[in-house]
Amino acid sequence: MSGPCLVRTVAIFILFSSFFLLHAEDEEFSDIMELVSETENCSAKLARDKNATEEQKKEDRKRRKIGIGETVTVTLNCKKPFLLEPKDQIQWKVIEGKELLEGGLRKIPNSYHSVTFQINPFASTEQIQQSGGKVAIEVETEQGTALPRPIEFDVVFPEHLTAEHETLGGMVKGVPAADMGFPRDGDSAHGVSAQLLVSIHPLDVCFDGVYVIEKDSFGGQHLACRYRQSF
Repeated sequence: MSGPCLVRTVAIFILFSSFFLLHAEDEEFSDIMELVSETENCSAKLARDKNATEEQKKEDRKRRKIGIGETVTVTLNCKKPFLLEPKDQIQWKVIEGKELLEGGLRKIPNSYHSVTFQINPFASTEQIQQSGGKVAIEVETEQGTALPRPIEFDVVFPEHLTAEHETLGGMVKGVPAADMGFPRDGDSAHGVSAQLLVSIHPLDVCFDGVYVIEKDSFGGQHLACRYRQSF
């Protein structure tokens, strides 16, 4: 092969190699693989919005801001499934905020591409601050090709509580209070009853699963009850 032909051949090879490497780098940081998430429940704000659509609630469950006690499912999406082989070698790892998880990551039976976790409902503000208020999860495959970026979550602690009567206008959630079985004047059982709508703020997350301790102002007995988000 003559000198000029050899030079042209080498130049074409280098150009092709450069294009291949650039393309490979693009794919490494592209969306071939992606970690997505879904919270078990939508936020309190959406849950209480009677006009909220199922599509809005579905979109809300993709949020990365979560409250203590929330359960989240993380899923690995891949446009080229062969890159996941062998699937039984896929490894999940918490790289930030491991101490905030209740029981660590939990694999879903018969599902290689998803895991779940719950933020410890008893996590304190100090623990959240020490962890930087974040939980980050990454995934690795046997081939190690085109791995997705880690997925991060911001964890928040309840800020304050509010409560309001639900019996305004003689109605409880749209039902006449008289039909709720509350004590009435003249009943043999004495007492006062009221139904309160208790809110744990902020409302853009869900605190379903945390425990609220009720106590009187005179140091009486405490009653620990699990907070249930109102749907």
